[in-house]
Amino acid sequence: MNRTLAASEIRMSLDLLQKQIDLVKPKVIVALGNAACRAFSILFTFPLKIDGQFHEIKGISLVGCPHPSPLNQKATFLATQEKVFRRLKTHLP
Repeated sequence: MNRTLAASEIRMSLDLLQKQIDLVKPKVIVALGNAACRAFSILFTFPLKIDGQFHEIKGISLVGCPHPSPLNQKATFLATQEKVFRRLKTHLP
């Protein structure tokens, strides 16, 4: 099983993450799992949670979603994933 990333490990990747966002200019970002939500929370100084709620931040629709791991097969995770994927249809051309 993987371990939880330390905040220092997440911070080390933030410059690269910001450069990728600046280059790609995404309209939507789906943060898959706790580590991704923590990284975007730090980057955007916004408490992103795995709740399927879309938030408009700096012109980007940002949403936290459970990681699609076989370990995340609880009904609540699956319901949140379905909610996010259905809503993505409205954000994509």
